[in-house]
Amino acid sequence: MIKSFFFLFFSITSSDLICQTTVIYKYKRDLNLRSDSIFLRFFKQTNSPYEGDREIHPFSKTYFSKNDTNYIKYTIKLNDTTCSFNDDLFGHEVIIIPKDTLEFTLEMKPIEDSFKLNKKFPSPWMLNLYFSGKNKFIYEIFDSLAFVSGDLRNSNLNINIVNGDYTKLLDTIFNIYKYRLDYLNKYCLNHNIPKNIQRLVTNEIRSSYLINLLSQYKDTLNYKTNFHKAFEDIELNDSVLFFQTILFSNLVLMYERIVNKLNNTEIPLVKTYSVCKEKYTNPIRDYLLHVYVKNAIINKEKFADSLLFDFKQICTNLIYLNYLDSLKVIYKQKQKLILLDALNDSIIDTKGNKIKIKNLLKDKFVVLDCWASWCKPCLLELPFSMSFQKIFKEKVDFIFLSFDRDKSSWLLKLKSLKFKGKHYLLNKNFESNFANYFNINSIPRYLIFNNKGQLVSDDAPRPSEKIFTKMIDKLITK
Repeated sequence: MIKSFFFLFFSITSSDLICQTTVIYKYKRDLNLRSDSIFLRFFKQTNSPYEGDREIHPFSKTYFSKNDTNYIKYTIKLNDTTCSFNDDLFGHEVIIIPKDTLEFTLEMKPIEDSFKLNKKFPSPWMLNLYFSGKNKFIYEIFDSLAFVSGDLRNSNLNINIVNGDYTKLLDTIFNIYKYRLDYLNKYCLNHNIPKNIQRLVTNEIRSSYLINLLSQYKDTLNYKTNFHKAFEDIELNDSVLFFQTILFSNLVLMYERIVNKLNNTEIPLVKTYSVCKEKYTNPIRDYLLHVYVKNAIINKEKFADSLLFDFKQICTNLIYLNYLDSLKVIYKQKQKLILLDALNDSIIDTKGNKIKIKNLLKDKFVVLDCWASWCKPCLLELPFSMSFQKIFKEKVDFIFLSFDRDKSSWLLKLKSLKFKGKHYLLNKNFESNFANYFNINSIPRYLIFNNKGQLVSDDAPRPSEKIFTKMIDKLITK
């Protein structure tokens, strides 16, 4: 039986693609691995990084068997030194340097270390990477920071705030920020890290700090009294940081969403669009505005058409315009769908047999768990779903509906998880009538039907949430 591990690689850059960087993944047979093979999928970096613009490399599917020493070598094109990441859970953040060779060996983490990093922090990855070459210390910077202070992308500090007193919270967030900066300065001094690399990492640390602050936002007064000063000297209109680091663009989107709620005299999305239109220059402006127009279309806002019309008058990026036009057509088609269209969609079981979704809705309550092999949050929820599947098996059917595009990816993941149950693959995944009718743009997503086949909830809580258990108990005891 082949077990597998999915390993994806992403890079973000905004410049014209000129230089080539070689990436080499090694997988040695003498490593103590729990799986029989590792299944790799590589993604090209995106020139204009709107959601959905990542392409798979031609040689994306590669199996590393532990019966031999193997490696894969490929090149990516980029102009600037860029922060990147692979998608092993939350992945390793890595800096990519034009014209360099990025070489590392993969090793599965020991079972006892699978969920903890340095026995202190939630582990953002399942595979350890061992870098080699002249720039190995550059490539190890983010892993080293994560080991001593936790992953930069984890903004959930879980600090209890009593009676609205944010003093301890702010002190803790700032102390983590200061510790990371001090550690980075010593690291760069000890390993002769170039200034341009140190600047990128410093800004990632700062972005993490500011995101941690914003994630604690509660209300207008709280922001004005505690957080406002931290943003006074921050230049958000920086296209280098926006497109060459990972966290800075997240910070900008989060900041504008929150701050534009402070004077809520207009609809928040329209207000944010208007502010960003005047505040930012290209290419950041077009990126931000296309995100807001996209959200308006997806959420079926009444002002979506007027925002799109305005955006077309100023946008200089044809990729964004074509994407939004196609998105608008898709969502107009969605409005014509009825529930029966969604439930008539075809699905296939693990043996390749076709049935319709409606045939699964019979005498029991049904929880439809929409997931995919590549979806990290989905995989984190699966143990909870599997547990409830045993608890409620007499009265509730848990049906796992995969949104994988590739059938082999789905089957390999099921084998690697040893995941028993009722499993089906949805034809056309996110483009299906089922996904379009229920407006499923992201997963995991949970739908509940009663024992008469009637829809109870098209967006139920996640199984890891306490309210999920209460909801199921209430339904089956009626």
